[in-house]
Amino acid sequence: MRCAGWVALALLLVPAGSGADYGRPESQTVYRYLGVKWCVTCHSRASDNPRLSMYHSWEDSAHARAWDDLPDGDKDNPLCLRCHTTGYGMARRPDVADAELRGVQCEACHGPGSHYFTWRVMKDRDRATANGLWRPNREVCVKCHR
Repeated sequence: MRCAGWVALALLLVPAGSGADYGRPESQTVYRYLGVKWCVTCHSRASDNPRLSMYHSWEDSAHARAWDDLPDGDKDNPLCLRCHTTGYGMARRPDVADAELRGVQCEACHGPGSHYFTWRVMKDRDRATANGLWRPNREVCVKCHR
């Protein structure tokens, strides 16, 4: 059978809509990391609401510098990367590169933003939480700060 024939046969055998999530129950949502570039759109200094201008406070913080402060010899060590990058080893949007998740970004404490990052969802705290937004607490912090 030629290659095209095998592809056609495989497509018939794979359930519709399974894609990269083959074997995962349909009810299990996959939250993906996006990177800080999606947060700064709304959470910038330009906002009149001080609660929304958090990006610039973060930008000058030790969390933002976590990647830069990591010694070069440790920048490929998984034990270091899980705390010095955001969402290390976790699902992310396909268009998000490793470099876009360097440092301890918003999603390291607030969870992967793929389902809550839009203004339509974020403007409703309960809806954002239902769509994956974490409320940082001790449990979140001690994953890195032991």
